[in-house]
Amino acid sequence: MSWGPDLWDSYHSVVGHVAKGTTDLVDMYGKFVKEKAELEKEYAKCLRKLIAKYEPKKIKNKKENEESSESSCFRIFLVETGYQAGQHELLAEHLSKVLVKEIQNKSVEFHKTVKDNSKHAQLEKERLDTSYFSLEKIKLKYQKTFHDWKDSERNYEIADQDGTISRNEIMKMKIHTKAKLKLFE
Repeated sequence: MSWGPDLWDSYHSVVGHVAKGTTDLVDMYGKFVKEKAELEKEYAKCLRKLIAKYEPKKIKNKKENEESSESSCFRIFLVETGYQAGQHELLAEHLSKVLVKEIQNKSVEFHKTVKDNSKHAQLEKERLDTSYFSLEKIKLKYQKTFHDWKDSERNYEIADQDGTISRNEIMKMKIHTKAKLKLFE
């Protein structure tokens, strides 16, 4: 199937198919982004709980310098995990507030474009129909003048060959035939 000859008169069905497909795709993207944002938010929340659960207890009578290297490394690891949780929170916020709105805006923009294109296609179809109508009208006028000219020419030739019609009448028929020829051309 080639796109040119097979679909030239199927504009509305093609536009409907594309619009439906795009609407379905935009809906799917929107749902995906919302669910991903919820998962990111939940993951960040779980990371914060994990950090709180394993955070070492601070003892007041021990000085910070007396902390073992294992405890110090684990505390730094927990701080870094806290930063990761913060990044997941930022990602969840960006996805739910910014990206979902951008997808919705693109969807609105697409539907507006499809609507404008459909209006433009309708106008072009009306122009094409008007052109076909004018062409048919001119074709009929052309055929009528052609037949009138042929009839006039045949009558002139018959009168010219027949000796019973006066020369004055034959000249009038010749002039009439030339006038019909000009109309035909």
